[in-house]
Amino acid sequence: MSQQTDNTPPRRLAAGREWRTLGVVAAAALAVRAVLFIGWLSSPLRNFHLVPGLDMQSLLRYGAWDTGAVRPLFSLHRVLIASIRLCCGAEHLVETLAVIQLLCGTATAVLTAYAAFRLWGRRRAALAAGLIAAFYAPAAMYELSMLQETLQLFAFTASLAGILRARKHGFSLSYALTAGALLGLASCGRPTALLWVFAALAWCGYAAWRRGRLRRVGAVAGGVLAVWVLVSAFNWHFSEYYGPFFNVFGYSATVNAAAPAADQAVAAAPAPAVNSSPVAVLFRIGVNALSRLPNVFLAHEIPDNLNYYFIRDYFPELKLLIGPGLLVPFALAGMVLAVVSGRFLKRDGVILLALFSLALPICANHPMGRYRLILLAPFALLAVEAVRIGFSRPRRRWGVIAVAVLAGAFLINPIPKGRFWRSSDFVAWALALEQPGGRVNAESLATLVEGYRLSGSESTAMNLLIRLIELREYDAAERLIADALPGGRVNPSLLRYYGAMLELERGDPAGAEVLLRQVEPARLDDLSVKYYFLCAETALRQGKRDEARQLYRRALAEPDFFGFRPMIEAALRKLDGSPAEPVEE
Repeated sequence: MSQQTDNTPPRRLAAGREWRTLGVVAAAALAVRAVLFIGWLSSPLRNFHLVPGLDMQSLLRYGAWDTGAVRPLFSLHRVLIASIRLCCGAEHLVETLAVIQLLCGTATAVLTAYAAFRLWGRRRAALAAGLIAAFYAPAAMYELSMLQETLQLFAFTASLAGILRARKHGFSLSYALTAGALLGLASCGRPTALLWVFAALAWCGYAAWRRGRLRRVGAVAGGVLAVWVLVSAFNWHFSEYYGPFFNVFGYSATVNAAAPAADQAVAAAPAPAVNSSPVAVLFRIGVNALSRLPNVFLAHEIPDNLNYYFIRDYFPELKLLIGPGLLVPFALAGMVLAVVSGRFLKRDGVILLALFSLALPICANHPMGRYRLILLAPFALLAVEAVRIGFSRPRRRWGVIAVAVLAGAFLINPIPKGRFWRSSDFVAWALALEQPGGRVNAESLATLVEGYRLSGSESTAMNLLIRLIELREYDAAERLIADALPGGRVNPSLLRYYGAMLELERGDPAGAEVLLRQVEPARLDDLSVKYYFLCAETALRQGKRDEARQLYRRALAEPDFFGFRPMIEAALRKLDGSPAEPVEE
């Protein structure tokens, strides 16, 4: 029906088109996440929260408020975990958390589309921005993990949509207070979005001033302050911790004690912090953040707890989605074109404001992939804006400029050669394959074998060696030791220690002794107590009772992290002729 014969008000027609577009984005996001969730249920990813060293165990423990083991401290992630435990118990905690995070990812896509509507009022642009957010593979990956990145991203995107909605309604009291509350929630816990809060308040003030309604911005600030006060009161009541944000200053100071030139593709362990005044430390953090800022616009994801490139290859459902290699160059081109065209002085300004006010705190440490995820909405909006500017008039001029800028963005982000896999990725995947029972299986062994073949690293070699010994695959274990020793990438003392264990198991204590004499105990770290116990056992089996007695006593003097002391004491009593007490296994 034509507009002339349709009596529906234009405003209602526009609202209908907007809701239909948001519905399409929501449906697409839900469909993708349903497929991912079904694949996740039978994937080792489901067990990643049982793998030590990935932060997931710690984060789940921080939300276990019902156990009394931790004091409640507010963050959206911890509140969500505590709420799930309260309502559903801990039995299906991981599955419930994954479903809720997938729904938050869907909401993030819808809010990104909504923000595009408020900025440009164009259905196609909103649809494109929303679908980019819905189909972004790293975001979907983190939604299926137990990390807090998904909720951080959702809270920020909601705050961006909130201030745009408040502007649409002239910063009336209810919308302004809601926008302020969303800004406050986005900054609570990990303070990545703290700078964004002040930038957003400044933008709201400017937008309200242009409409002659500057006083109404006080309601936005009031909403922020109300959330901060309430969260601070919660933290003080339960944990005697003042403030709504985690104190990350000490960690940032430690990270920035080293020169930024030492940054690598994968962030190395931070150097010890040096004594300095807080002002000097803040200045150093700021300088380093600015120097790292260009890394935000490089397509390569710096891996941290999870490696997107490894997970994508081992969880192939992610290959169907958009990766950073496509999104980041488009976003970079959109940013450049927004500046060149002057649109940053208009509605695009809030996108760039959000981008840089979030990027700077991220770069205060290292712009790793999990931290950069919070930039998804600005990246999606800028990627769409690159295309919009390319098709703007005069199209012949802007089309050429857009193509040139986009080509430059891809030129500095070339298609990578090889695979960005780490040895720790193979170890984590193998450990996840062994869960929940912790039993070695053919798949976990095959994963470690592949990891060792590709990297030859100590972590894969030692995990593989321990499992081969556990399975009594002694020939394969000896071949692994013989292969790893000449390479120099694996601690030779560790290899010889386990080699001696193999010789002793095979009934050759003399051969075990030869290997143990080549071991440097200082390079065994926590294993020193086991080393001296093994030396004592080797001496005893050769009839060297006095030497064995001395070695048992030396083992007792070493730090015992494994509960070995009762076994050593029992062996010593048996050697001295006293009746041995039963040792608990």
